[in-house]
Amino acid sequence: MYKDRVFFIVDFETTGLDVRGHYPIEVGGLFTDSDFTVLDIYKSFIKWPDLEKEIIEYGNIWPPKYAEGYEFHKISASGYIRWEKKDNIKVRSPEEVANDLQYFCKEFKRDKRNPTMVSDNSVFEHSFMKKIFESSKIVFPFHYSTWDASMFLELSGVRRPMLPHRAFSDASSLHNALVRARGKLDLFEKR
Repeated sequence: MYKDRVFFIVDFETTGLDVRGHYPIEVGGLFTDSDFTVLDIYKSFIKWPDLEKEIIEYGNIWPPKYAEGYEFHKISASGYIRWEKKDNIKVRSPEEVANDLQYFCKEFKRDKRNPTMVSDNSVFEHSFMKKIFESSKIVFPFHYSTWDASMFLELSGVRRPMLPHRAFSDASSLHNALVRARGKLDLFEKR
């Protein structure tokens, strides 16, 4: 097994599907080793000042362009504005989230383990993660690509249970599916 790898199994809740006009508002993920043993977790709500201002100007409800995102995550606009730390989930600015994740990645790189993002929708998650780092002007700390686990799950016949869309529960669900799939395929055979 590739012992130099660290995976960040990640999921976002967003205001919509287009990274140019929408925002990631919640991130959840698990850092694992190459055997999918959990090393650490990360979860945060993400407060964007421009988004908060837009909601307030629209009367404390989601403007219509964000209705698509609400259909998935069911986070109310007024709830977004009033978010406080709850259920051990921090409320952080994009820059704080970028700093937090960069710190984790630096710690793993210090041990010569390169962090790679893992998702079952890699283009989506990668794009929104890049948005956080670019808006914060912090160097993107993850390995050069994001691993899309959807084909791996499909080949193994393992399906993820569909949970209410929340970032950390979705990332945890993917982690559990990857552990089950690993047992069915020999793609991760010990070397």
